[in-house]
Amino acid sequence: GSATARHRFNRLTLTARVSGERFRYTDILLDDGTVIDQGFRDGRRLGALALASYELSPRTALEFQGRVEDFAYSDTQPADNRDALGFAVLAGARYDVSRLLIARLGIGLRRHGFDNPALKDISGLALDGSLRWYPTPLLSLRFDLAQMTST
Repeated sequence: GSATARHRFNRLTLTARVSGERFRYTDILLDDGTVIDQGFRDGRRLGALALASYELSPRTALEFQGRVEDFAYSDTQPADNRDALGFAVLAGARYDVSRLLIARLGIGLRRHGFDNPALKDISGLALDGSLRWYPTPLLSLRFDLAQMTST
């Protein structure tokens, strides 16, 4: 699930989003009666996003974004611990090419740090963008560019 709040103050728009997911996998029963335990895959992911957008003109806006995600798995074996905390900070722009075509791109830094010291942390360039096209009043097409770390 997720919830989003957005408020506009003249040229400044602030957006906040919180989200949560829970993963529950059932065990696999093979034809010979063997059960394969899938409990190591159970867990949850919590996330938050903050976005500030400032309109420079009716067609152009600067955007600043921060994201954080917390991953927690129910696997109790320390060697298999994949719990992690990830975040990204981006700055970019949105440009309305026309009333029907809107482009946005953000560039920044990201980091995904694991609780388990045996797993290497992931860090580097963060990208987030989209291209939205509204060919008819009832149809919109969206092309997304995003990065995601999955464990």
